[in-house]
Amino acid sequence: MEYIQGTYKAIHDITKAPEFKNDPSNVDKNFSIFITDLFNSIEDVTRIPGPPPEVLARRSKNPWEYFKKLHQMFDFTPWVLTAILGILTSITGVMLDFLTIYMFNMRLKFFQDEDGPLAFFTFYITGFVFASITTAMGALVNPAVDGSGVPELKSIMSGANTYRYLDFNVFFAKFIGMCTAYGAGMQVGRAGPLVHLSAILGNWLLKKDSFKHLDKNYAAKRSILSAAAGCGMSVALGAPITAVIFSVEIVIGFVNTSNIFRTFWAICWSLIATKAMKFFISIDPLNITEFPYYELDFDLISFIVLSILIGLIGVAFLKLSLKLIYLRRTVNSPIFERYAWCWLTYTLLALTHYPFEYSLQSTRLFYNDTYSIHELSANPKMGGNPVQTLTIYMIIKFVTMPFIFSCNIPFGIFGLPLTLGAVFGRWYAEVGQKLGILHPAVKGAYGVVSSAAMLACVVRGVFPAAMLIETTGQIEYGIPICVGVLVGYMVGNGFAMSFFDFPIFVRKLPIPASLMSKELYEKDAQQLMNPAFPFVYCNATHKEIFDTLSEMGEINKALLLPVLNEDRTVYGSVKIDKLFSYLEIIEEQEGERIKNLMDNTRKASIGKLQGQVNRWQNISKFFTKVGTQYEKELHYEGDSRMVKPSIHMKTFTKEHPQDVNIADIEDPVERFYASPMDWNHPRLAFDPSPLTVNARCFASKIQFLFTALKATCIFVTEHGKFIGCVTSVDFLKLKTA
Repeated sequence: MEYIQGTYKAIHDITKAPEFKNDPSNVDKNFSIFITDLFNSIEDVTRIPGPPPEVLARRSKNPWEYFKKLHQMFDFTPWVLTAILGILTSITGVMLDFLTIYMFNMRLKFFQDEDGPLAFFTFYITGFVFASITTAMGALVNPAVDGSGVPELKSIMSGANTYRYLDFNVFFAKFIGMCTAYGAGMQVGRAGPLVHLSAILGNWLLKKDSFKHLDKNYAAKRSILSAAAGCGMSVALGAPITAVIFSVEIVIGFVNTSNIFRTFWAICWSLIATKAMKFFISIDPLNITEFPYYELDFDLISFIVLSILIGLIGVAFLKLSLKLIYLRRTVNSPIFERYAWCWLTYTLLALTHYPFEYSLQSTRLFYNDTYSIHELSANPKMGGNPVQTLTIYMIIKFVTMPFIFSCNIPFGIFGLPLTLGAVFGRWYAEVGQKLGILHPAVKGAYGVVSSAAMLACVVRGVFPAAMLIETTGQIEYGIPICVGVLVGYMVGNGFAMSFFDFPIFVRKLPIPASLMSKELYEKDAQQLMNPAFPFVYCNATHKEIFDTLSEMGEINKALLLPVLNEDRTVYGSVKIDKLFSYLEIIEEQEGERIKNLMDNTRKASIGKLQGQVNRWQNISKFFTKVGTQYEKELHYEGDSRMVKPSIHMKTFTKEHPQDVNIADIEDPVERFYASPMDWNHPRLAFDPSPLTVNARCFASKIQFLFTALKATCIFVTEHGKFIGCVTSVDFLKLKTA
């Protein structure tokens, strides 16, 4: 209630300002934005913003006072962090771009300098070494290196606490794995892994002292990770609008629109840094082809047919990839082990790519060929027969792509579908013209539309439409591109699971907003809750609090501790994290008294004081143990910060008469135990109105509360009395069971 009263007081102060009396329309839009940011998460309300900057400026005597007040009122650290994140992502992306192409070209130069069987031997051995290094990164460093990292990031953005995928030791391992994978000729794509690398950088920055307060705010942390996803996509593709759309689509559930500008802010910094770095590092460019003006005619029907065909090819590719992944997870065979399967996949790639010279080039060069308005028959790489060359390339890609995606290596999901779609679209236009079925004005446009439809089918998003328009510069072809994305999305959605969703399903990554089983939907809150969930009464002493914490064993500092009245009605709640912060303050104060008392009466009562000191040292060990393991996660489902102190408070606490006067207790330790909790202490951030539901509340409503409000605990009551609690951790365990 005090937060609501504070809000009304802040708004009341604003309306009383003379500036607003003179001009009521002079309302700063930033005020509504900061209000929205404040209520980003139901459990992260910590302060109310003051008046808008315009009012603040008129009240300040000088610019220094204005900026000082502005800094006290608004937290600028998220903007500083996202700017740094954009620059670091840009440096990472440009270096990754340069090194992948350099290693691939270096390997090609090695075998081109040789002749006969020695050339193939050099080609195979160098790629074999690179492929072995790639798959070893996940085995030796961290399994989170494997894959694109986007499904795991979607799980985090949905509200789950699977932050182990963002450990910093994954960064360099994934970077090296991407370079060696591309050097081995796997053409794995860079967009998805670069999004993952950017998210790792964002999570790493959040651990720094200057930004640690943002790390403890789940809503702020997710907004930073959303900006990281946008930065990674922007640096990989050079498409800022696509990156903003992608950062929205990656969030499963409800999106806070106030985060979009912060994402765009970070993207702008990444684009500036990328442009600056390209003056020093040259990379393989994507040639922008100027297509003629598009007129809406019967070509639209051929684009729709093309999108349906490439959508069906995408469905076949998805089903084949998913079958291989499922086969590897279910069949116990040496051939399906990490290294053996990677070596088998690389051998297949080497045998199919080496005889076919057209496949030995960068993916950007494929786009330049298939999107071009020029005739492919004039291209010397086509060998005078573009249809035959494109047909062979499509067969090779369709066969080898599922093997690559089923390997335990870092790879991007966008590159290979885009390439296959581009080649098929150009092949469709070439064959249709030869057969007299089509009369395409621009054959390259078919490659662009086919790429968009293929990617939409594989990843189920609308960002491919903006992506192809931005990267090719073909705004005139927005209609066929959007139609292609629409048709490809519908075909894929009707026949196969998205490639983003399959890792979530196979690895059982927690997604609060995902669909549940029919049996789970039919349950109510009383069946889902934990009836033995710990609680304390509003008149509890510090000793009773320590007893409750000792009984909990493993303590999840992200959850709420219900505070009840004597009749078991809900009095309020306190976050366990805040509770520890409060107890640490009390411990520091009493610890100073222990030290002074020991200095003054050391000789008189050394034995008695030594017992007090020993007990107080145990309390200090309790807090030290919790503090050192604060960030260590023992469980990864849901919002979880589990700690397990080795010191149990019951082993050195002792009972004290309930009717004793606290002022009469000489022993500071006992006085600390017997003193009651001060629920109004600012460190506690006591919530007088926590989320509660009736015992007969449906599971669907509970799921909505977890998804929409990013809550970690929902208290269950019956006839107004507390009977249990449903936590996000337990709820996700039920969903993934």
